[in-house]
Amino acid sequence: MMRTTDDSTQSLIFNIIKYSVLLVVFESVLIFLFLDNPLRYFLGLMFGFFFNLIFFRLMYLNVNKVVGMTQGKAKSYIFANYLARYIITGFVLFIAGSYSQLNIFTCFLGLLTIKIVIYIRNFILMIKSRKTK
Repeated sequence: MMRTTDDSTQSLIFNIIKYSVLLVVFESVLIFLFLDNPLRYFLGLMFGFFFNLIFFRLMYLNVNKVVGMTQGKAKSYIFANYLARYIITGFVLFIAGSYSQLNIFTCFLGLLTIKIVIYIRNFILMIKSRKTK
């Protein structure tokens, strides 16, 4: 049984993805303005960000699926998916490091983009909540 998410969750997910895309566009502009041979850095960033979006979507689907499971099944399911994501991340970084047209550092930055957006969003919300107290 798959649980459907409410509008606020859908809105939050959409906003995280929207701001992640904006951050990648900003990073891309910086890459093209300040780095020599920007294409390899840009491709590394896009390669990492592409997999970051896939992982974010998979986590969303996994959480929705786990809600209807028993605790034992949920733990093993989450662990298996967690392990699979880390193995795939290792392959992504290995490919980025092996292929001369990709930069491993910008690939890693692309893999962290959604986390960066979530941390920035939470920091801004924390600042706003302190101002209202």
